[in-house]
Amino acid sequence: MSFQRFFILLFAFIISPSLFAQRISVDQSFGLAATTSNITGMASGTKDSTQTRYDAAFSMRVRQFGIVYAPRVDLLGTKDISLSIAAPLMLGFSMTSKYHSVDVSAAKKDTVDGITGVNLAFEIPVFADINIGLRSARDESRRAWGIYAGAGYMYSYTKIKTSVGKMIYDGFDPVFRAGIRMGSAWENRFSIAFTVRGAVGNSAIKTYGLQLLKEL
Repeated sequence: MSFQRFFILLFAFIISPSLFAQRISVDQSFGLAATTSNITGMASGTKDSTQTRYDAAFSMRVRQFGIVYAPRVDLLGTKDISLSIAAPLMLGFSMTSKYHSVDVSAAKKDTVDGITGVNLAFEIPVFADINIGLRSARDESRRAWGIYAGAGYMYSYTKIKTSVGKMIYDGFDPVFRAGIRMGSAWENRFSIAFTVRGAVGNSAIKTYGLQLLKEL
């Protein structure tokens, strides 16, 4: 079974809590998210009235901001630790900055700087997490905080503006996260999560993220 097919099956499982509510604990969170990454790539297209075709080698910073809805299904648990699957879905927008490209055509070479853009963005991840402490165990009567960490896969989508036009910037990448939960009373239940998305390796593009969630 491919990672993509497994990812889809897990996602369908998580967003259908009514099918499993009799046997499995389901938690939900809402909040805000932000990510940042420095990317490089190649784009091809025309950019002037003569319809001259250019190949552009570009670099830019991509930042994303959005609203998060995060269902979580607890699969196994003891008094102190649990295993869960979560899908913190993000819908928002992306902003690009620090653009630089070298554009080459058959006749000349141009250097372009300063292009910016704003576009729709969304993320669809699935995580397998280990939870310790607050909101992760059966008896929480004396717990004030907890931690969690996990790994999974994420599909992310946005568009970026280059010197030769807009292009889709998306991917299906491994993602890792770690977070802290705090507040035993309902009105004080929050969590902060840090994420890293991208293939393992020093040369791979990495996306770093932060999420602030109100746990229900």
